[in-house]
Amino acid sequence: MHGVSLGLGLVGMATKMPNIYNELKQTLYNNADSAIIGEAAGYGMGLVMIGAADQESIADTLNHIEDQNHEKIIRALSMSLALQMYGKEAQADTLVEQMVRSKDSIVRYGAMYAIGAAYAGTSNNSAVQRLLHYAVSDVNDDVKRAALTNLGFLLLRKPQAVPESVKHLAESYNPHLRYGSAMAVGIGCAGTGLTEAIKLLAPLTNDQVDFVRQGALIALSMVFIQITEAQEPKVATIKKLYNKMINDKHEDILSRMGAILSVGIINAAGRNATISLTTRDGNLRQNAIIGLMMFTQHWYWYPMLNFLNLAFTPTALIGLNKELKVPKSFKCISNAKPSTYKYPEFIKIDKDKKKEKVQAAVLSTTTKAKARRDRKEGRGKTGEDVSEITNPNQKDKEEGKTGDNAGKGEDVEMDDGKKDDKEKKDGDDEKKKEEDEPDFQELKNPSRVLKAQETKIVYSDEGRYKPVLETRFGGFVILREINAAGEGGAEEFYDDEERDADAPNPDLQTDLKLPEPFEFDPEIQNAPDAPEPSEKPGEKPDEKMDEGK
Repeated sequence: MHGVSLGLGLVGMATKMPNIYNELKQTLYNNADSAIIGEAAGYGMGLVMIGAADQESIADTLNHIEDQNHEKIIRALSMSLALQMYGKEAQADTLVEQMVRSKDSIVRYGAMYAIGAAYAGTSNNSAVQRLLHYAVSDVNDDVKRAALTNLGFLLLRKPQAVPESVKHLAESYNPHLRYGSAMAVGIGCAGTGLTEAIKLLAPLTNDQVDFVRQGALIALSMVFIQITEAQEPKVATIKKLYNKMINDKHEDILSRMGAILSVGIINAAGRNATISLTTRDGNLRQNAIIGLMMFTQHWYWYPMLNFLNLAFTPTALIGLNKELKVPKSFKCISNAKPSTYKYPEFIKIDKDKKKEKVQAAVLSTTTKAKARRDRKEGRGKTGEDVSEITNPNQKDKEEGKTGDNAGKGEDVEMDDGKKDDKEKKDGDDEKKKEEDEPDFQELKNPSRVLKAQETKIVYSDEGRYKPVLETRFGGFVILREINAAGEGGAEEFYDDEERDADAPNPDLQTDLKLPEPFEFDPEIQNAPDAPEPSEKPGEKPDEKMDEGK
């Protein structure tokens, strides 16, 4: 029931349909003893009524909060009130004032999100001051954290201002303020790759508190999603940090969880999507902002993690003709080196790499017994410990296996200068490769185009097609035919079933075992008293068929 409540809220998102809202409200009232179902129903009610500011439903919600004992349900209903105030700005001030005066800290927590939803993307100075005030003055840590987090929503159109606004609170003694600062930067600077964001988030990845590290890791992935190493060299360091923390079994579970989530975010949609809270025209993306608000509730309930998907938007350039087909002959030029915006390399796992041999422990009694046996048989040097009788060359070789080469042995022989020669040769090859790389790249239709790459796209005046909007370099681009005949004769259109040899994974290789194809039988799915699809309405089903069911 909690899954259906969340799903119904999503499919009815911002529709303000009374029948869906009443259905969810009845689910809340009829399951008063279940905190999980009530929480999901509360969130669903808010999703359906996004931006409605309906006074009747607000009054009902406030009354139910007073009669409620479950913290989960109170929090969901408080968030529901916040979602109702989306985009209302000053109209929401009365409700916000009523919520911040509540003795219940959870209701005050919802008030912070009400401010964030009402003034999202406005950079309203008064709202910013109020959030900063509550961040340092409220007695509850959850309210402090929520106040700072919502700064990211207010300043999302001015990402450079976010690190500047929270940099002092990011050094606070209170870990909840440090976490809130990290999430504010992650939300406000999402997809921008700002250098100032690294300066603020990097120290927090080494914080003493595990959940602060988690927040910093997630925020880093949100800021640097689809930012390549050519654009920001520190992206390689960030990825190494994630891998290190994931594989470190001694790392706290919350930090490891944050690293795992971050890898998923930074590689979202096969690196074909980014987090964007505004459209290409600069308008707010309501579903993205609401998705991130719901995503931050994963602090209390992990299913809320999935709401992050609402914030993703594809990064592609897809040219369509008047029949909305994708012609193959349409191409454009990216005035940047191909390596600047290329796909990241797949993780390479060396399957042939031999496992390191672990030297078995030898007991002292075994060593002494072996020494006595050797003395009796006349082997070895009498009076010396067996452990000291080693081949000098072997000893030197063993000493050479310390540090990074320990247990490997294959790189030890390269210490005589050959290793340096190899590294020098590799460096020269890499330098030569960069020199030979062209300064532009021809992109086929459709093609992956990153947000930062859109400024480098140029349309050619030659060819069969030209965009109707010549200033649009991403998403769906409608084409007009300027040369009907074309040089290549009849037009060919892109087919999803065709194999693209230049794709990162052209053969769609996967380790998953796909289920076998099957035929859907509606007779099995229908209720016993339902008529068969082949029967006429009002005709009684065959008795034999009833027995089969």
